[in-house]
Amino acid sequence: MSWYQTVAALLAIAAAFYPSIVGRYQTVRIILDNVPGKMIEVDQFAAKTIEFENVLRNCEDVIMVPEHKYAILSCDPGRDRWNTVLGIFITPNISGRLYHYDYTDTAGESNGLYPIELHQYDKVIHALGVELHKPTNTLFFVNHDADGPTIEVFQYQPQQHRAVLKRSISHPLLNAPNNLVALNENELYITNDHYFKPEYSRPLNLLETYLALPGGTVTYVNLATNAFRTVARAPFANGIVMFNATTLAVASTTFPGVYLYSVDAATHALTLQQTIRAGFFTDNLSMDGDGKLLIAGHPFPMALGTVARENHRYDFEGTGEGLDVKERPRAASGVAEWDGNAEGVLRLLYLGNEYGTSTTAVRDVREKIGIVAGLYEKGILVWRE
Repeated sequence: MSWYQTVAALLAIAAAFYPSIVGRYQTVRIILDNVPGKMIEVDQFAAKTIEFENVLRNCEDVIMVPEHKYAILSCDPGRDRWNTVLGIFITPNISGRLYHYDYTDTAGESNGLYPIELHQYDKVIHALGVELHKPTNTLFFVNHDADGPTIEVFQYQPQQHRAVLKRSISHPLLNAPNNLVALNENELYITNDHYFKPEYSRPLNLLETYLALPGGTVTYVNLATNAFRTVARAPFANGIVMFNATTLAVASTTFPGVYLYSVDAATHALTLQQTIRAGFFTDNLSMDGDGKLLIAGHPFPMALGTVARENHRYDFEGTGEGLDVKERPRAASGVAEWDGNAEGVLRLLYLGNEYGTSTTAVRDVREKIGIVAGLYEKGILVWRE
């Protein structure tokens, strides 16, 4: 091979890997910018309070229903000892719960918060993503109990704070389900965050995570026809929401940012349309009534990893066993919004430590109220605009 052929080959290889190299540099830059003690905090909320600190803990996802002024929360104090995504496998026996929160009617003893009764359901709950198909009140959630991941489908009765089990779904193409969005009561897009799960190979899981390998998938599911089909791949595919009638948004935690796909209405195939970089490691997504995409996530993932590994050692239940909760490790939160601008420029709403480990942000624009959930946090953050 001549020298110019060698140079051409090297340039071709460099060109092939250039996007990945640039992407990893940007990722490292985010980590360095958000090192604890160095991170520049941002707070665009007019007012905020942490609610239900003594009732709720470790809430992952929030679905807001502004038409009826309530939200559904998935919370799991057992996450301290069982987190299949982050590789914590101490004991699966402490169950979480779903909650109904009437956020504009907080009078009375409950302050608007009610546990949802899951009728005909006796599994241990380790819920991740939650979804509600509002026209039919079909409630879905991703569950990761010791028997393996499932998608649970319920008929929700919001006035009674009660849900009746319709079916439970598992499938080889749902090997690591994380979150989901309903197109109707039977059709969904579901993210799988990894190909290599921690329980199978911790080293390969870490390689997939930190090299941002596209082992995560988006699976199209039709419950009426029993169809399951992989329609996209992304590194650490996480939160998912319909940005509009023809565009699907998927959070890629280790990209880190959001992938936007055009949706073929006939075939449900996805075509990558645009990517948006975020200044933190993206987790869950939501849409508000003004058509803005809300993004929550983790500015410094190493701190989140420390919290996940250490939280079980602290006495959250007040039994006198374990370490003082006040000394527990902390991890910052990040919340941003995107208005659909072609440049993919995000507006930071919150970057701080007062309320940590943010996974989801939702907003009712008419009531000017928003909620942030924290994966390893006490209570929920409620903000006002």
